[in-house]
Parts: sequence; C-alpha cells; structure tokens
Amino acid sequence: MPRVSVVIGASLAHEALAPCLDDLFTQSLYRVGSVEVIVAHPEREADVPPSIQLLRDANPALRLVTVPGDASMGARWNHALEQAHAPYVMLLRVEDRLRPDALDRLATYLVDHHEVDVVYADQLLTAKPEEVYHNTTSSYRWNLPAYRAELMERGPILGTQPLWRRALYTAHGPFSTNYAELPDYAFWLRVGEDATYARYPDILGLCLLHATRLAGLDRDIQAIQHAHGLEPVTQAYFMNPVEVTTDELSALQAIAFSALEGPADLAATAQVFNGFVEAHRFEEAVAHCLRALSLTPQEPYLWVLLAMARRLSGQPIKAIEALKHSLRLGETPDALFEMLQLSLDTGNMEEAHETAQVLKRTYPEWTAQALQVYDEMAAANPTIIAKSA
Repeated sequence: MPRVSVVIGASLAHEALAPCLDDLFTQSLYRVGSVEVIVAHPEREADVPPSIQLLRDANPALRLVTVPGDASMGARWNHALEQAHAPYVMLLRVEDRLRPDALDRLATYLVDHHEVDVVYADQLLTAKPEEVYHNTTSSYRWNLPAYRAELMERGPILGTQPLWRRALYTAHGPFSTNYAELPDYAFWLRVGEDATYARYPDILGLCLLHATRLAGLDRDIQAIQHAHGLEPVTQAYFMNPVEVTTDELSALQAIAFSALEGPADLAATAQVFNGFVEAHRFEEAVAHCLRALSLTPQEPYLWVLLAMARRLSGQPIKAIEALKHSLRLGETPDALFEMLQLSLDTGNMEEAHETAQVLKRTYPEWTAQALQVYDEMAAANPTIIAKSA
C-alpha cells in the first residue's frame, strides 16, 4: 500500500484540531497503517490538551512535533516535512475534511501514474464548521480547473487538499515563512511547470469558507503575486475568472448569504460578483448586489459593486445613483475609481479629469491604475491633455 504523510500546522488548543484528527483516522488508508499524521505546533505549548492526548494514546501514527518560537504556518510545515517518512504528502488545514477514501484514491493515482507529481480533486464548499464529508448538506462543488501556468498566476487552483510527491519539497522547498494562510501558493508558483499535475475526476474533500478565512486568503494571494512580479488579482482564490461555472457561483452565493438574518459576507459577495462579470452575466450581477444590499444596506463597497454592475449592463443613470449613495456613506477609492470609469464611459471628460485628480491627491496608491485608465481614454482630447500637464 502507498504511504502518505499528512502534515497539519496548528496550535494544539485549536478547537478544530481534535475533530480534524478524528476525521483523518477514518481514512481507509490510515486504517491499514499507511498514513502518518504529523501535527507541528508552537514550542510554547508545553501542555497537551486532554482531547489531543487521548487521540495520541489511541493512535501511534500520530506525532506531535514542536516548532521553535511562535512559528508561522510555513515554518511549521517545514519542520514537519523534515521529519516525514512517506513518499507522498498532504498539507491539511484543521478546518477542512476529507472523503473517507480520499487519501487511498489520490495515493493510488500517484503510484499508477509515475509521470504525475501532484494530484488534486474537486471539493464541496460549506459554511458549517461542524460538518464532515459524509454528513454535509452542501451540494456546492468547487470545480477546479486543469493546471495551466497562467491560471496559477491568477490564484491557487489546486484546492486545499492536493497530494504530491515529497521529492518536490526536496527540490523546491522550503516553504516561505512570510504568509499566514497560503505559503503553499508561493511554493506552487515556484515549482511551476517543473512538476506534472493531474486533476482527479471526483469530489474528495470538504472546504470550509468563512469571512475571516477568505480575507486572509486574499491578503496572502495579493502579497505573493506582488512578490513574484505578478499583477495582484483580488478575490481570486475561489473564483477562477477564466473558467467560471454555475456551480462555483452558486456555491459562493450560498456562502455570501449563509445567514440571511445577518450581514452579507463581503468577501464572498465580491467573489460572486467577479464571477458574474467575468461571465458577462451583468443582469445577474445587478440582482446579486441588490440581494447583498438588502442584508447590508450601509456597506459603501456593495453600492460601488452595484454601480459597476449597472454601468456594465448599460444603465448609466442608475449607476450614478448607486455611486452617489456610496459616496454619501463615505468617500472611498473604490467609489472614486468607479466614478472615473463611469465618467469616461459616458464621455464626461470634465468629471473624469476632476475625479482623477482627487484620486491622485488623496489616494496616491491608486494613482497609477486610475491615471492609466484616464490617460488611455483621454489621450485623444487635447483639452484634457492640456489640463493634465
């Protein structure tokens, strides 16, 4: 049987660690003795919680290793992988769950396909932390694309549970210690086309989404893209802008509106919006924004998204109304940039010039993007060029 090392970097006190381990111990490959589980935790945690100690006593294949200092996720993974024995590796977040035969299927695939270095499968998306694969009520599938370098540059596309050959770590490691959520994304960008990837044709895992996690993922994605000289792409992780599918949009809508009595999940709402826009489904983008605003009417950014959707669907007057509402709630660079775009689209060059100058003065970090759009649209107008000089 193929042997697998499952590596978890987490605090022993994390409330999801014991459920995560319980779920792992149901793996068919674990039950035949072919899985070692390594939990790398901060050295400062001298005491092992009773729930974890019970699991360790009952499962000799579970190893707890300490990492010096209050180590980052990347440092924990590095420390664990230096002690891993199996030829195949999975990095597992404590909040995610596997189908009971996931490790067996993925490991067998690598054994049977010597030319493949990384295999990954679709996952179900859920907003309920208590769910595991066999009892999830989710039917929302995260449809991962086949590997292409240009897609990986826009955001991680291997899901959160790929299985890969440990030799890749020897050749391309270690993991960066600079990122809280996604040191593996920086790793896969570095590996790039030096590896061969395969998408397993089935759903083998469950991925938990919530606002805090999405925000952290987006921060890391943009920081990693910047470090690699790529143009940062916001909200890229769970929405492939090249191959948008109805299932992806439905899944993210469910996350965005998972608590209809409370505020909309802003990060997930924006991702669904991006999906509709990339698919040129502008009327659906409008309806999506209106639904989000019914839950969170005082959020300026949602009004900006509505204005953009109105503009793209050919409703400039309603777009202006939405923008004015956003600006009444508070001036933001998002609103001003959308005002610039709307002014250019409607030929109001005076308004475009004034808005570009406000962006330049007040939000210098937006200057390059704002003035690039402005200059492209205004270059043929000598009056505007004279004013900009």
